[in-house]
Formats: sequence, structure tokens, C-alpha cells
Amino acid sequence: MRIEMVLPALYAAGMELMVARLARKLARRGHEVGVTCVIEKGVLAADLEAAGLRVSVPGAHGLANPSWLMRLSAHLRAIGPDVVHAHSGAWFKAAAAARRAGVPRVVYTAHGFVPREAWIETVLNRAAVRLTDTVVSVSDHLAVVMTARGIAGRRQEVIENGIDLTMFTPGVGGGDIRSRLGIADRTALVGTVARLEPIKNQAMLIDGIAQARAAGVDCAVVLIGEGSLRAALATQAMRLGIGEHVHFWGLERNVARLYPELDIFALTSNAEGTSISLLEAMASGVCPVATNVGGNPAVVGHAGCLVGVGRPDELAVAIHALVADKARRGALGAASRDRVARLFSDEAMVDRYEALYAA
Repeated sequence: MRIEMVLPALYAAGMELMVARLARKLARRGHEVGVTCVIEKGVLAADLEAAGLRVSVPGAHGLANPSWLMRLSAHLRAIGPDVVHAHSGAWFKAAAAARRAGVPRVVYTAHGFVPREAWIETVLNRAAVRLTDTVVSVSDHLAVVMTARGIAGRRQEVIENGIDLTMFTPGVGGGDIRSRLGIADRTALVGTVARLEPIKNQAMLIDGIAQARAAGVDCAVVLIGEGSLRAALATQAMRLGIGEHVHFWGLERNVARLYPELDIFALTSNAEGTSISLLEAMASGVCPVATNVGGNPAVVGHAGCLVGVGRPDELAVAIHALVADKARRGALGAASRDRVARLFSDEAMVDRYEALYAA
């Protein structure tokens, strides 16, 4: 099949990593796969192009100028895909242009949601769903949200994100986090991989670390990722008196080398679909602590700890307990790896999308 992925850009974030991996896997199975970015290429584009996949930017940014529809539909008409697979942030544009271009099949994957959706997003999504054959949610919880918002479509599927386990190996690191950041071996290292944006709520993580340290826990945290809140989070850490224990790593292209160096992986998001970084950390054998939202409970199961959203006190208690019990931490890390291997492989994910395209 000829398959065209459409998304805003190939940034170094969970959704984009999943799209890039899916595109490569489908190409290896003999499909002709391209990626269209409606804003810009992004940092992941070079890797896909090096692997022989086309990445295009047809100049369809913004909604105010209606010429985006002409440009994007002409672009798709020239490619002639059998399937347009749209992703969060590009649904309406991709679906409208695909139908104008005569594309036989349109699939959309919702990777997450914001608790309070802007009215224009609601309007556009409800228009897009009428132009879409299948709406995919990456978790059961997200499917419920999509249905409640009236954008589940005529046919809804749940396909959880999957990862390539060969890329993530317990106990094999190489990031040298402690020496680079000056963190002592005796200090428990808590880490997270996420954009530094409000929905990821690293402020709760910093609050939790502060409370854990106040209770006598020798711990530090490393925030891997970039975003608009970096300065605010650094200010928060200084205000709480833990500035020297909160470290900002920045963007990391090869996160697989960093996960094994963590003692605990923490994900304190306000909302999630199926978190790629949570799956990666668990596949690396790292004990997870995550907020009890979205797809997190289904991913973690009994292989980690769940805490309430906006409850740094619960997070501090969980960190305290895990730091104090190295054996339990190790057992949960091993259980995490096993759980991801059984339930969240990328081959199963690709199988389901491939079948969906051909339906």
C-alpha cells in the first residue's frame, strides 16, 4: 500500500517518535510510506530521510489563509496514497485535504487530549470525524473521552502504542548522568522524559522531590526534555531550596542510553494517552511511578506505583518507600520489562494498523 502519515512536525516527542517508528516498520514490510508535516520537518526528519523515507512540508501551516487546503490537497493528489493516516494536531487539515484529493481511506490516531479543549478544536474535530473512516485511540480511557466529546467516528478502534524492545536493555546505559551532573552514587536518581509543558506537570515532580528530601530521602531528579517551562521549573526548585538536586538534561536523541541509569522513572502528567516514555522506561527495567490518569494504569498495572494527579505528597511517599526498599524496586523493574514485552510490542501495533489500512 501507499501510506501517507500527516502530522504537525517530527519533533522529538512521544507521538512523533511513535509515528516515525511506525513509518519505518511499515516501509520494511514493503509498503511505500511518506510523511507530510504541515508546520515544519522537525529534528526526527533527518533519520527518516536517511532510512529512505520521504518527508515533505507542503506549506499548509495556519488556518486563516484558506490556500492551505489547495496546497495540501494538491500535494496529496500528486502522491496518490491509498491511505492518509492523520495524527493529533493535523486531523482536520489531513482529512479535508485527503477527501478533496480523492484518497480512498482516511485513518486518524488520537494520541492524547487536553482536559479543556478550545472551542475551535471541538468544531474542527467534529468536522474532521465526518471525513474519517476510522478513529483510533491509543488507550481505552482516551476512547471513552473521544466518545464523550462526540468525536469517536463511525468506527472506533483502540490500538495501544508499542515499542521496539531490542532498543531498550535493562542495566545497559552509557549516558553517564551521575558524573556529568555531579550526583553521588548513594543518591537515588529519579528521572522523567517529557516536554517541559503544563500538561506534563513536572512542577508536581519537583514538589514531590522537595517533600521526599524534607522527609530525609537522599534523592535527586533529572528532567530530560525541553519546553516553555524550563525557567519556571528552575525557579520553583530554587524557591523550594532544592535547586542543586533538580537537574535539566535538555533534549536527548538517544534516551535508551539514559533509562538504565535511573533508579525510579516518574511521570506526573495531568493527562496521557499511552505514554511512549513510560513504556521505554519500563522496557529498560526501571521501576515506574505515574499519575493515575489516561492510559497510565493500563501500562503500569501491578508493575509500579500510581499516585493522584496534583498529589506531590503521594509521590513523595512512593519515592520514599521505593528508595528504602531496593529489592522491591528491582522486582518492579523486572516486572515492568516483562509487562511491556507481553502487552506493548511494536510488532503487534504495526500488525493492527496494517490490518486497519486494508479493511
